[in-house]
Amino acid sequence: MDLSSSHPHRILQGIQAEVLLSYYYLTHGKVLGGNYHANAAVSLSLSSGLHRIRRAEPSSSAPPPLSSPRLPLKLVDDTEEGERVDAFWAVLVLNNTWIAIQESYSMFYDLQTIGVDTPWPMDALEYQLQLLPSVSSGTIKGFLNSTSIEGFSILALHAKAAVLLEQATVYASNPDEIEGTISDKAPTTEFSRIETMIEQFKSQLLLVDHMEVKPSETDTLIMIQLMTHAATIKLHFPFVERNPRSREKSLEAAQAIAVLTHNLRSSSSIRIDPIVGVSVPNFFMVTPPSHFDSPQILWTAACDVFMDELKRPDSVTTGNNPQWSTLLHSILSQMDKFSANNPFMKFLVTRLQKNHSAALAFW
Repeated sequence: MDLSSSHPHRILQGIQAEVLLSYYYLTHGKVLGGNYHANAAVSLSLSSGLHRIRRAEPSSSAPPPLSSPRLPLKLVDDTEEGERVDAFWAVLVLNNTWIAIQESYSMFYDLQTIGVDTPWPMDALEYQLQLLPSVSSGTIKGFLNSTSIEGFSILALHAKAAVLLEQATVYASNPDEIEGTISDKAPTTEFSRIETMIEQFKSQLLLVDHMEVKPSETDTLIMIQLMTHAATIKLHFPFVERNPRSREKSLEAAQAIAVLTHNLRSSSSIRIDPIVGVSVPNFFMVTPPSHFDSPQILWTAACDVFMDELKRPDSVTTGNNPQWSTLLHSILSQMDKFSANNPFMKFLVTRLQKNHSAALAFW
């Protein structure tokens, strides 16, 4: 893709290509290639200002560097601007997927410091009806601080779930945070903040669950629930050894993932490949097709919880082992079923088989 060309959609098409390539390499277990294209998508989205859409600009601002690719300032309509909004959040979901896989820090660096002003994504009809806010600021910051109640489209909920998964992963990947929580034997302020956000979001999803959801959005709603429960596991699992409550919360979340997985339709796109995207918009294919965005890392998180529990002596004495074993095997059966044509899934299944004796009985 020649980003120096004059084609009006060159930047969005470049971002689209990087996103799809990253998911493609992820599906095929090519970590370095997937990471490279994810970084490229992040770089393009930030350098072209996609995180500043509808931001209230100061009266005098310095012009962007000539070397930075920029999107045309003149927009045809709100639908075209909606394409840019969707593109940014598709990149954020991709970025946070890689964070969860690698348990690393965000390629977006510190989003709260950089600042994301782009409004939450909307449904196509809402863009057509010109419902984008005239001014938008501090979108993610408002969500994390519970000062904003905007963003309830399926696309927005997917992005929020990705933000929560990133927050939990980054916290639990920080040795200082873990050591501080264990040493104090009480949740830190940051731990409590993230847990509160996750639980509040879960309560919102209960309301959405009772709303009319399009058939095409059903799989994405399930994936949002899976991501949210995985965020609970990511946050609590490092503390299960010393904190009975974290052990309980991890098990509850793993059970929820197992039940959601068991209830998947046979035709569900979630079952096809390695976290799930939304349907491809007709007007511009930026968001990855659902079969590129996978539940593998979410299933693995739940499996780790069950396998850890099966090794515990007190779990044997309470008679809960058959329950955990059944739930574990229900997830493993899904993973095994689709590992033949999915190298990344095959890698995860092999890792589980090799590292956890509790999984050997399944094969």
